[in-house]
Amino acid sequence: MNLQYSKILLFALPLNILLILYAHNKYKPYITTHHTPIYILRLLSECDIQSSIYDNNPQMKSVMQQFVDRTSQRFEEYDERMKEKRQKRKEERDKNIQKLLKKIKGKNH
Repeated sequence: MNLQYSKILLFALPLNILLILYAHNKYKPYITTHHTPIYILRLLSECDIQSSIYDNNPQMKSVMQQFVDRTSQRFEEYDERMKEKRQKRKEERDKNIQKLLKKIKGKNH
């Protein structure tokens, strides 16, 4: 019986030490490893567009040019779709007007 108590105490002591150390060092940044990769994300914000650091950077120039190209393409596609929809609605409206005129002429005669 004494042997079992001593084994439990010998197991509980290091476990208790580890738990106490973990609780005290959980939120300290210097404990974390320095091998975590750092990702640099480059985004354009409205206030940064006006600054001159982006004018000389070829990567940012290409990003801005791609943005301009894509947005202009999207606007052109949107304009095409709207023209098609307007034309379709106009044709439907004209057909409805013709049907109404035929009904009115048929009732009058």
